[in-house]
Amino acid sequence: MKPNKTACFLLALGTLLTVSSGAQAVTYQYHALPLIGGSTYSGGAYGVNDSGVAVGWSYVGTNNYVHAAEWTSLTNVVDLGSLAGNNDGARAEAHAINNNGDIAGWSWNAQGYYRAFSAPAGGVMTNLGTSGGANSQGYAINDNGVIAGWSTNGSGYTHAATYNGAWNDLGALDAGYQNTGYGYGINNAGTVAGKSLVGLATTTASYYDGTWHNLGTLVADYGHSGAYDINNNGWIVGWSSDPVLNVAPFLWTPGGGMTQIGFGFIGGQTNRGAYAINDLNMVVGSSIASNGQAHAFLYQNSIVDLNDPNVVGGLPGGQTFLTEAYGISENGNYIVGITNNYIPFILTRDAGPAQAPEPASLLLLAGGLAGLAAAACKSKYPSPSK
Repeated sequence: MKPNKTACFLLALGTLLTVSSGAQAVTYQYHALPLIGGSTYSGGAYGVNDSGVAVGWSYVGTNNYVHAAEWTSLTNVVDLGSLAGNNDGARAEAHAINNNGDIAGWSWNAQGYYRAFSAPAGGVMTNLGTSGGANSQGYAINDNGVIAGWSTNGSGYTHAATYNGAWNDLGALDAGYQNTGYGYGINNAGTVAGKSLVGLATTTASYYDGTWHNLGTLVADYGHSGAYDINNNGWIVGWSSDPVLNVAPFLWTPGGGMTQIGFGFIGGQTNRGAYAINDLNMVVGSSIASNGQAHAFLYQNSIVDLNDPNVVGGLPGGQTFLTEAYGISENGNYIVGITNNYIPFILTRDAGPAQAPEPASLLLLAGGLAGLAAAACKSKYPSPSK
């Protein structure tokens, strides 16, 4: 068959316009992660580093206890154990891993109290104790090995805190009636993002860089909010509600303040939000899609539903879908989370590094691809395999 010259011209022109405009597909591949001891119960992945090593939690075999888990490959899971051993009903969760392989999380101890822990890659967890009270939890760790979380102090108050060989009580945004705060994210400068209780019963997103700062809410002076993560650019992500407690994920930037992302405000979904942000300003989280289901999403200037087969290959399909994306690597090559059936997953990037090409590179790439498209038309258009 002779090539259609008009179609070839349009193909080359379309290639040129698409690439030169910076439009490009972000393609990931879905992989279900194995559970400890071959368990068929449930698990979840919370954090991942640039090497693709993920951490989270898993039931152990057929037992009624949960251990912290580390996935060193797509097929290998390491049992990090629990501070309560194998006691029935015990639970431990690894929440973060840095690019040195250091892990942070929390576990119940044998007495049933929460304890933050640290662990080296594949190693034994260390009980970090508390800042003087009964409980503590670890949620984030930066590349300097500093852990962020919360701890009750000797006066019985729960405060955001960091751990770097010893606990550092960060106090609370409102040191009055509530005097309560939590830390959930930390960057390499040591700035901590979290939430604080203010007034009688209001929860507000906040961050600490030597002093506390109130980020407010998406609807000014109404509702609640909380921050989950902060990157090295000082950008913060989390959740915020409106006056009737409909919830939406947010992105906060130092110059632009708080902006709604996700699929919109959703009633009663207080556990949905933007959970993680990397230094490329790629955000992952969970929001309610138009079909009423909680869907994992990726946001970078615009939102992408991670259940879209045009974006993620190998999706499980059927009645299983991706509900929460909890973590993303700094290089953007890995995303981790959980499905609606509590299957931990990792998405691996197929299309190379996540950085956007420079404009000059885009023009060179566009010209080359347009030339290839035209050459292909001369020899074998249309392709019988497409």
